[in-house]
Amino acid sequence: MQMRMPLRPTKSSTIPTSLRRLYDLALASDEGGAAARVEACVSTARDLTRFYGEVLSGRLFAGAATLDTFKLIMSQEDRHQGSAWPDGVACYRKGGFLLPPPVCAMALAGAFQIGEDLIPFAFAANVERDDEDAAVAVVEAFTAGVSLALRLLAGPTSA
Repeated sequence: MQMRMPLRPTKSSTIPTSLRRLYDLALASDEGGAAARVEACVSTARDLTRFYGEVLSGRLFAGAATLDTFKLIMSQEDRHQGSAWPDGVACYRKGGFLLPPPVCAMALAGAFQIGEDLIPFAFAANVERDDEDAAVAVVEAFTAGVSLALRLLAGPTSA
């Protein structure tokens, strides 16, 4: 993957070496394979929204084909979850969570492409819960809240 001059590194971000590798691991786990290694991205919401803004505006990758591949990879969550957006709206995102009690960490970052407009977003929550049922309830509430926020941000779907 060829990249133009990268974003200025910050002390607040750790980004995996390859988004393709993350996608390959996700496919392996979806197909019942053994994806034993954990890949993680540790960053601030500001850095994540800046990253998606730079990438999707075409200022980070050297070639259009690389950007197209990035968009394909980052649209896979919608395919797996059956998400639908209004006509003319594309969503590129990546999320994840860590669930072993007592700490629950959840995040989702990406951007909507609505016509010529690019709207980066990032959601995150870190909470402590003593038991797994409470932790699962927190993840479900976070997921429902983010889902509602994304639907409102994208606008009404055509029925």
